Amino acid sequence: MVENAVFSHLLGNGYRVHVGVLGDKEVDFVALKGEKTVYIQVALTVGNKETRAQEFSNLTLLEDNYEKIVVSLDPMVMDYKSIKHFRLDDFFINFR
Repeated sequence: MVENAVFSHLLGNGYRVHVGVLGDKEVDFVALKGEKTVYIQVALTVGNKETRAQEFSNLTLLEDNYEKIVVSLDPMVMDYKSIKHFRLDDFFINFR
């Protein structure tokens, strides 16, 4: 349901949305709007070490300078390297 909410938000804000594949890894969404490209991973939580490593690591493998975001339902956010972490409600408010 969280992925569907993010997908709907992206479409509603004029993004073209694709699933990204990097070897055997997947990026939930590659969102494109004009010249803007954003990679987005969605998770219920990144509170435990294994899930956090999985969700953020796929994005760290991307070697370009496009924006990278993780969206979750966690009560606290923790940016990692250049990857932004948003709570779902904050993503809705701040991502256009």
